[in-house]
Order: sequence, then C-alpha cells, then structure tokens
Amino acid sequence: MALGTAWRSQAGIRIHFDCIADVLAARQRLTRPTLVDRGVVLPNMASVGRSSSMRSSEPQALQHIDRTALDVLRAAIRAGQSGGATAAYYAAEAWWQAPLRQRCARLVTMIATGSQGARDEGVALLREVNGRYRTRHPQAALPELYDDFHATLCKSAWLGSEAPRLLESDDDAVQEIADTYLDILRLNTRRGYKRPFSLLTKYLHLCFPVTFVIYDGQAARSVLTWSQHAFPSLPALHPERLQFDADNRHWVRHWDDRGWYVGLLRFYRLLWAEAQQSQLTDDLARLQFGLQQALRGVPGAPEARLTVVDVIDSLLWQANGDPAILGLQAR
Repeated sequence: MALGTAWRSQAGIRIHFDCIADVLAARQRLTRPTLVDRGVVLPNMASVGRSSSMRSSEPQALQHIDRTALDVLRAAIRAGQSGGATAAYYAAEAWWQAPLRQRCARLVTMIATGSQGARDEGVALLREVNGRYRTRHPQAALPELYDDFHATLCKSAWLGSEAPRLLESDDDAVQEIADTYLDILRLNTRRGYKRPFSLLTKYLHLCFPVTFVIYDGQAARSVLTWSQHAFPSLPALHPERLQFDADNRHWVRHWDDRGWYVGLLRFYRLLWAEAQQSQLTDDLARLQFGLQQALRGVPGAPEARLTVVDVIDSLLWQANGDPAILGLQAR
C-alpha cells in the first residue's frame, strides 16, 4: 500500500496519509448524512454495520487499520465521558471556550450579512485565539491574516449556504476544504510573514467547526503514533519505510503540496467511517451534544458550537503521541 505524505508540525515529522485514501476507496463505506437534530448529526444506521464475515474477508492490513481506528475512537469516547480528560478539560475551560466559540459563530453571520464591524471583531478574535492557544503569531500580522481569511471566504459559496460537513463529505468536498485553507495560507505567506499553519486551522475550526480540523504538533504526533501502529507490517528496510524516515527529517520543504492537509482531513474521515461500521456514531453524537450543551450553559453563549471533530481532536491533543492514551496499548 503506497504511503503519501503530510506535514506534522514544527518539530519536523511528516505523516503518511495516502494509504488512508486507499482504505476509504477500497471499502466505499462512507454514508450520507440523514438529519440534523439540534446541532447533532445523526447518521443513517440502517446499513452501516459490517458482519463478522465481511470483516474476515478483508485483507489483514485493512483489518488491522480497523482495529487501531476503533481503539482511538473508544479512547475518545472514554475521554469525553464524565471523569474523562476531555470532559474535564471543557468543564475547566468553559469560561473562555464558550464565549470564544459563541463569538466565532456570530462572526460568520456578520461576514455573510456584510456587517461593518466584522473586520474589527474578526481581528480581535484572531488575537484571542493566538493568545489562548499560544501560537505566537506576530500581533502586527494578524489584521492582514484576517483580510486573507475574509477575501478567500467571500470567494466561496459557503456564506450563502452551509459549509461542507467534513465527516460526511465526498472526496471533492474534502479537497475543497483543504484548498480553502491552503489558499489563505498562500495569500498570507506572500506577505512575508511567518506561516500561521496551526493558528489558521484553529481559527477556521472555531468559525466552521464541522468543516475544518485543527493541525498542531500534539495532534500530529498522535496521528503519527497511530500510523506506526496501523501499519506494522512494513519492515525497517522496506523502501517505503526508508523514504518515510528520510522525509521525517524536514517539515517545511514541501508545505505548499496540497496533499498534507487533505491527508489530515482524510484521517478524520477514516475514523468516522470506522465509527459508522462499529455503530459508535450515536455514542459520539451523545458525547458531543452533552459537551456542547454544557458550553451553552455559560452565560452569553447560547450558540457556542462543539462537534464530533472536537471530541476526536481533544483526544489527539491530550495524548500528544502517547499510545496508551490513544488506546493503542495497555498502560
């Protein structure tokens, strides 16, 4: 199975993702959305389950990818339950997470309606995201980063209709999501500033929480750990593994390659596909809804949004590559 590439973070590791697209294509198992109930996406569960005979007929490599994806999903569910790390995080940080998510939701409406205060609010939100998440982007560069965000967004059709939902999107929509992110990044990079790889994904995710995923070093280390457990059959001297090791010595050499962010998006879709097949989507939706309602209980944040993407991202961030926290090995 050919391995492609995607950048991890400033620490310098590249993650291989094209194999994920191969898995998704081989199974052809993504289902379409059916309904949205109070912000919770509920999938059509009538035909998503695979029988044990179907699983046993899959190549062994695909079965192992299934198991490792399922391990990560179960770990995310445990973390989101009462007493888990994700639940504890949002309980402790709700005082700023809730109003920030509320303001980001309203910013998109302000942009869509042409509000004169949108730019000031958008720049103020960028400053807050930059500070809260410690991404350390130069303050003087934030107004122009917002302008690039605004210019790219206004060229899309998303302001007149709902942005694509990543977990339910086809390959073309996933590529559109990745291209939107990279278009903003390219615009801003031409201005001569430090590349806001992580900050931009955080900002985009907060504004479009069902569309974009967060890219940072801790989450990327977790995806790398997963890939090392998901593809254990490659020997150390296999050409693909040797190329992987060589690529890992760098991180910004090919940042403009469209493949790296779309690979991260595909990883989330792979997990969602496994959730559908293992009938865990209801569990994830219930967790998402409960966490979101808790945030909306904070005064002044009745429209704060938290999605299944956040449930998964929280685990990846907290694990920081630790296979035990990811559910990939016993503690």
